Amino acid sequence: MDGGLAMNSKKSLIFGSIMVVLLVCGFVTMFMPYIKITSSDLIHATKAVFGDLEKYIGDIIDDSSDEWIESETGIGIVDNLLDLELDNSSKHIKRVKTFVLTCLFIAWGLTLVTVVLTIVLKKRYKYIITLLLSIGSAVAMLCIFIFLPNVVSDAIVVGVEEQIMGDVEDNVGEEGVAVLEFGLDEALDLVGGEGIRDTVISWIGEFVRELLNRTLTYGYWLYITLMGATAIVSIIGLILDTKKLMAKIYVLSGAYKGARIDVDSNIIVGRDPNTCQLIMDGEQVSRKHCKISFNPKTGKYLVTDYSTNGTYYTNGKRLDENVTSELDSGTIILIGKNGDKLKLG
Repeated sequence: MDGGLAMNSKKSLIFGSIMVVLLVCGFVTMFMPYIKITSSDLIHATKAVFGDLEKYIGDIIDDSSDEWIESETGIGIVDNLLDLELDNSSKHIKRVKTFVLTCLFIAWGLTLVTVVLTIVLKKRYKYIITLLLSIGSAVAMLCIFIFLPNVVSDAIVVGVEEQIMGDVEDNVGEEGVAVLEFGLDEALDLVGGEGIRDTVISWIGEFVRELLNRTLTYGYWLYITLMGATAIVSIIGLILDTKKLMAKIYVLSGAYKGARIDVDSNIIVGRDPNTCQLIMDGEQVSRKHCKISFNPKTGKYLVTDYSTNGTYYTNGKRLDENVTSELDSGTIILIGKNGDKLKLG
């Protein structure tokens, strides 16, 4: 087997194995802790966003408690959200639930698909698909950290608004709701329109962001790190795989000893300068002695002997005349039985 081809196959196997290991480890992180919220985390986030309000929150939450929410694995988060039964009055909470589940399922699903395709696909396609899907998996998981604060703040504000309107309707009917909406619109016009609502949403978003910064644990970040590492490995593998294997002929003896010739196409060896690319003198060299080319698909050199005196292996065996022989990289041939030596690759 061609040395260069064997090396490429070995590299492909190594990089493929590394990618599979990283992807499987990423998939396993769903059983690791993704989040853990303690009372101190709540107090810290409150102080960071709302300032002095923290001292009142501290009276409500016992700072000495170990955990406000127990450490939860990725799969545990999914179980809890799926078990969470919500009626039509909790549409705002459903949006948060749906968002988190969607991000987790897309991330883990893409990882599982990537593992299978990395094993099944060959070389370049394997690297390209793994690169795209691993990045997609990391992005899907990162969406929780990036967009969850906005989703939660919108859901809370909408939920409060719907609750207020619902309570008013229960007590004073639809006419009371209309009056309240009119009054709110007038009040908002006086104090700056939607600025108050946007400010509240911003505060809640900052609070959730601060909380996530402190409470997302190693399982969550390890998953993203592993997907990033998989993408990097696939890029390196793709770069190495796309490097063109340049075939060469090395002249080992004779007048051109030490010369190196790139085999971009057919190389004709012989004495005739009009037809030959590698011109060699000698009694045993024919005008058109032999043709040498390279097959990049197989990694083998193709040698066709046209000569009278023959083209030989170093063991003295002659190549078949007017027949194309496939030779491995590293093979040494003689131009004539005792002629100059050429090394292929």
